Amino acid sequence: MIQKISREFFFERVYHDTESFMSSIQNNDLYVIKNYFSQTFIDEFFGVLKKFRESTPPSWHPCLDGCPDYHRINDEYPKSYVKAKMHSYYFHRWNALKDIFEPFKELFEVKNFLGGLPKNSFYNSIPSEGVISRILSHQYPKGGGYLNEHADPVNPFSKIQTLIMATTYGKDYKKGGLFIHETGKKELTMLDHFGDAGDIFILSPHVSHGVAPVDSDEPLNWESTAGRWMITPMIIRSDYNQDPNTKPREL
Repeated sequence: MIQKISREFFFERVYHDTESFMSSIQNNDLYVIKNYFSQTFIDEFFGVLKKFRESTPPSWHPCLDGCPDYHRINDEYPKSYVKAKMHSYYFHRWNALKDIFEPFKELFEVKNFLGGLPKNSFYNSIPSEGVISRILSHQYPKGGGYLNEHADPVNPFSKIQTLIMATTYGKDYKKGGLFIHETGKKELTMLDHFGDAGDIFILSPHVSHGVAPVDSDEPLNWESTAGRWMITPMIIRSDYNQDPNTKPREL
């Protein structure tokens, strides 16, 4: 079941009807929080990404102490846990752009609360402490940007997914986008037409999901910022942990 809700209703369910909310999530219900972020905020966030992209060449770094903020082009990199075609941006609290985290702090607090943890857990952690907070943004470019179907690990600090739409289906791209694949069903459930830029999809990490190719009939241009964008505030295990069972699993 897909429900469109307000920001206020979301926090009411999380903090005052927790058991019922988590039961709903575990039953694979999906929520769309409408208008969580304004278009102005999304535009400002894109401004930060644009400056970062222009000043920093693409690279990749393991999540170890001293890891810089970076962006990378994943053009079906063979060692990825999940095969993809996307341009990704990674930000961490120990670097100069740490203030980028503040607008998302309530979402980090929700994740910790639902795991029975103190609300500020991991917010300022460094990789050698085992678990960190990260802001991740993906561009799925026009010309076939995608993410294969997969399930994410469910941890005490990640009992829900918080996927923030940063572009709008039908306006910024015409085909493809986020989907879930419910157990026992052949058809994919396409989701992006339920949301707009600034809305958040809330779902269980264990639900099989991915991103279908975006405007695959158009030419691919890695220099362009056109396509589907999303922002994800995450709490993850650092790369001091190499247990494959704690990583995303392609299906």
